[in-house]
Amino acid sequence: MPTVMTGLKYTRRQKQPQRLLSDIGQGSAEANSG
Repeated sequence: MPTVMTGLKYTRRQKQPQRLLSDIGQGSAEANSG
């Protein structure tokens, strides 16, 4: 069980940074268009 939990945490951590990057990209795109 512990191994599975750590795996889930790892995937979650990997997904968060990607989301932040996508959000930043959207913000920059909006600033450029605006």
